[in-house]
Amino acid sequence: MPTAFVALVSRTTAALGALAVASIGALGGCPSPAPQPRGDAEQGARTHPVAANPPHSTPSPPAERAPPTRPDPPAITTTAVMAPAEVLPPALRDPSVREVVQRLWQALETVDAGNPDGMAALVGETGRWLPPGGPDDGVTGATTLRRAMAPWTRDGLNLAMRRVIDLGGSPLFVQLSVGPDLGAPGPRYEMALVVELDDDGLREIRQYGDPLGPVRAWPQDVDGTLALGTPAAPTVEGGDPVVPHVVATRTLLAALDPQKSDRPPRDALPLARTVVMHDIVARRTHHGPTAYLGAFAKTLGPGRIHVEHHYAGRRFVVVEGSIHDRGLMREGIVLAHGFADIHRFEGGQIVETWHYENRRGRPEPTSAATNRP
Repeated sequence: MPTAFVALVSRTTAALGALAVASIGALGGCPSPAPQPRGDAEQGARTHPVAANPPHSTPSPPAERAPPTRPDPPAITTTAVMAPAEVLPPALRDPSVREVVQRLWQALETVDAGNPDGMAALVGETGRWLPPGGPDDGVTGATTLRRAMAPWTRDGLNLAMRRVIDLGGSPLFVQLSVGPDLGAPGPRYEMALVVELDDDGLREIRQYGDPLGPVRAWPQDVDGTLALGTPAAPTVEGGDPVVPHVVATRTLLAALDPQKSDRPPRDALPLARTVVMHDIVARRTHHGPTAYLGAFAKTLGPGRIHVEHHYAGRRFVVVEGSIHDRGLMREGIVLAHGFADIHRFEGGQIVETWHYENRRGRPEPTSAATNRP
């Protein structure tokens, strides 16, 4: 497990560091609090010698049994071991990188080094982590998140930030990999985190992709075709939005939406001849336009595609949305599952896509789509 570092994590926006990454399958299954020690009253009243009452005196009332007491839970530590600036990865030491991005990496490394307080202190008592599932599956508050982060602190487990996409405001996007220590054999969990910020710090993390790995069986890469490679030093992406890139991603989803009768022809889509699609759920990487489109259509399925957010930088576009499938019903309510696609562009064409999903059914949203920019 990488060595941790040293510095303060505070709950201000400047000191916001955070992220950190985890899932619902995992977060929902976070470990229960450790059994609490019992006070003396719970173990039985202690006996003490009592003088006999003198003749004709009124007997003393029986001593009241003290109510059971439980120790307060350990306080969340607001200082966490954090890396000095010179230990930050090269891309994060650039003067143009916001402090919040640096602290985000530091908080994840703090957890990686065995201290779950790195993330808990940043989230505070109002921040939420929403792993795959509905809003009721979320984790709220520092104490709960601390317990959820605990499995990520174990020896032999590595947290690696692959990429941060910072468009200058909120949210931030993080591609996070969780798995065995670097160099050790075994598949890794991959997830995308959408990190919402506000003036008070971290407001919400939406997680897509694999669940929190350590509390579930490791994913099985039967044929080993998910070709993401071993994580290296993280990179930072941003820049001004390129409108044609946003149009290209909308056109792509329109071409894949089976509910649209006027779908654009697939051979007109801006896909590079060497385009690659990483399907995180199916754990496969597909090469070339034909395989790319076939895999994309299969994973999106027959439901209606609902785009909720578009975020764009110079080279990357992030699309957040959901799939509505009337074949999935619960008590007469149509269910949906969310997705997040991260597209990389070169020369006006899509050259690489990472497709993350939330396969746990949730009631379909009723609000209209909000497209940004």
